Amino acid sequence: MRCRRGEGAIEIFGRLKQLGVRLALDDFGTYSARLSSLKLLPFDRLKIDRSFVQDLQHGPSYRALARAIILQWDATRSGNRR
Repeated sequence: MRCRRGEGAIEIFGRLKQLGVRLALDDFGTYSARLSSLKLLPFDRLKIDRSFVQDLQHGPSYRALARAIILQWDATRSGNRR
């Protein structure tokens, strides 16, 4: 399900979670996905877009970006479970 510009997404995903549906964010980093979406939406799984991970071996800045995405998501997940 893709919500345009987040219209009602928080409410929709929240209702789905209440029903026991597990949610995944696929290809994070494409389209209009932002770090803020990790903070607001209750995803159970995160798949980072290939464009972020294919160059990890090319330098520390690539690894730092991927690490930041993962850390933000992990911190958000921990907060959503409380």
